[in-house]
Amino acid sequence: MFSTFPVATLIAALNVALAAAFVTALVAALDIALDIALAAALDIALDIALDIALAAALAAALDVTLAAALATALHTNFN
Repeated sequence: MFSTFPVATLIAALNVALAAAFVTALVAALDIALDIALAAALDIALDIALDIALAAALAAALDVTLAAALATALHTNFN
């Protein structure tokens, strides 16, 4: 008599293999998504840090320029 037990076992094994493949693909996709999100967050953080550094450098340059202009004006007025 023909038995379906090996077929059922094969189907169950394929089901487990497909589930494992699906979980692996899902984990890989989540890993990629997290890498992209981390890269975006890092890019934003670096952009903010560079903006702050640029603003500080600009403020320092303006300080020097204004100090020089004030010194020149005072020198001109009192000479």
